[in-house]
Amino acid sequence: TPFDIFGLDGIRKTERALIGEYRAAVESLLPTLASDYDRAVKLAELPDLVRGYDHVKLRNVAAYRAQMAALLKR
Repeated sequence: TPFDIFGLDGIRKTERALIGEYRAAVESLLPTLASDYDRAVKLAELPDLVRGYDHVKLRNVAAYRAQMAALLKR
């Protein structure tokens, strides 16, 4: 909301962007879910990587995005 002063922070913007990225990744796997179940499970587990505060979280986001890109390339 406009009253959320912490929402303007770069980390918060990244967190909000991750939601859309994750949703798009999951939706891209839906057509092949039956044949790609293991990959879908690995993708579903990825958000557990995004933990920590500030620089720790940003480092984990980088690892999350790298693993997601690797999963989606297959």
